[in-house]
Amino acid sequence: MCPASQLGCNGWGQDPVSFPLEYTDHAGDVETWTGGTNVTGPACANTTKPPMPTTYNSNWLHMSIVDLSGYAGTPSFSYPNTAMSAWLCASDTQGTYNNSGSQGMLFYQQITQQSQINWPNYQINAVNMCDAPEGYATGTPPANWVAILQNAGLPTTAQAAVAYDMSNPRSAARCMKRH
Repeated sequence: MCPASQLGCNGWGQDPVSFPLEYTDHAGDVETWTGGTNVTGPACANTTKPPMPTTYNSNWLHMSIVDLSGYAGTPSFSYPNTAMSAWLCASDTQGTYNNSGSQGMLFYQQITQQSQINWPNYQINAVNMCDAPEGYATGTPPANWVAILQNAGLPTTAQAAVAYDMSNPRSAARCMKRH
C-alpha cells in the first residue's frame, strides 16, 4: 500500500505495507451481509490463483465502486473539483491483517495523475496502531497531523484528525463545494 510512486501518500514507511484484499476472519459475515444464503466458510477469502468463482462474485461486483472488469460498466476515477483524504490503517494493535487498508488502496491506486483530483488537496494518510481491523479511531495519524492536532488543542487520534480534516475551514480537504 502506498508505494513511492503513488500520489498523495502521507506517513507511510519506505517499504509499502502489504495486507490481503480478502476478508480472512469474517468471511461468513460478509457473505451474509452481501445477500449470501449459504454461509460455507471463507468464500470471499479465496486465495487460489486464479481465484475460483463463487456464486457471490456477481453480488459483490455490483456493490463495488472499483469495477475494473467492465462487468457493470467502466468506472470514472476523475474528480478534478473534489478534495479527498483517505485514512487507511497501516498497522493494528492486534497484529492481524487489516484488509480495509488494502481495499481502500485498490481505489486510490486508480488515481495516477494530478489532473484526476483537486491537487494538492489530496492525501492518503497512514493510520498506525488501529485498535482492530477497520478500527482507525484510536490509531495514530501521520506526524504532520499529530502536530496539527496538538496546535489545535485536540487529541492526537486518527478520529480527531478525520473530524478536523473534514470540518476545519483551514483544512485543504474540508468538505465543501469547490466548483
